[in-house]
Amino acid sequence: MLFVVYNVFATIDGRIMNPTRVKFLVAGLILAGAVGYLGYAGVMAGRASYLTVDDFLADTKLGADAKYQYRDAERQATRPVRLRGKAIEEGLVIDIETSTATFTMVGEKAESGGLPVVYKGVLPDLFKAGVEILVTGRMGKDGVFEADVVATKCPSKYGKGPAESETP
Repeated sequence: MLFVVYNVFATIDGRIMNPTRVKFLVAGLILAGAVGYLGYAGVMAGRASYLTVDDFLADTKLGADAKYQYRDAERQATRPVRLRGKAIEEGLVIDIETSTATFTMVGEKAESGGLPVVYKGVLPDLFKAGVEILVTGRMGKDGVFEADVVATKCPSKYGKGPAESETP
């Protein structure tokens, strides 16, 4: 194979190239291709759709076996999704020994009963029921959203602070 590549590059513009130069050129092309592929793969891995819990649940339907079925289940299982909603008190279990949290997320409408979420890792300090959170992860085959990242929104975004409140 190297001989074929050498013969192709050896006679560019009718000149014979130095064999060492051809080897460096081929190595450079391979290296550039590898760096390009790694960059593309990194960007694609970090890309996530941003949805509210209500929108995410609207794309699902609750099947007879109480598992979420997707219109395109294979794509949904492999593609990361970033969801915005609130954790509710019902079903909130935090296991300190295994660093696992299980909770239910609801959207603004909260009509569907919520989305079960499991997260393995350290939760943010501001995490509690009723606080708006962002989770990034994938929907598991068992109907439970497997979160890779859990973040809470800044408390200043929840309401008026002392400087913004009305004066009597």
